Amino acid sequence: MGKIFLPIEENIQDMEQFIFNAGHELKTPLSVIKSHLQLALAKKQYQKPIDESVKEIDKMNTLLDALVNISVIHQETQKETIDISQEVEYIISQYNQHAKKNKIIVTVENIDSCNVIANREHLHMLVSNLLSNAIKYNKPGGKIHITIAS
Repeated sequence: MGKIFLPIEENIQDMEQFIFNAGHELKTPLSVIKSHLQLALAKKQYQKPIDESVKEIDKMNTLLDALVNISVIHQETQKETIDISQEVEYIISQYNQHAKKNKIIVTVENIDSCNVIANREHLHMLVSNLLSNAIKYNKPGGKIHITIAS
């Protein structure tokens, strides 16, 4: 009887993995688009449609967060050795434009190789959320300092 359900269980796991990956992959471009739209807000004639677009992006991000969280609950955590320094540098590069828009300086200390054993998607999501919130709730001209140490 267990052999009968194995293909079904594998399909469910594949579906959960797809939901997690799709949600994760859609969040980064949405963040970049939102950042660019917020830069364009400086022009008064575009303010209303851009404000509406930013609100819709926020709604999509909320939905994607829910999808990713649902899939994480059901997904087996696949851990691997990750150089957290490289991951942080990559994530900073994705949020660089948004930080510059707010005149926020992001610095990283001890960017030497520092390996951790973790789930790459979870780590990426965690660092992205932390950096996004640090930018969002910072003051214009503020600083964000990241220290990586083993």
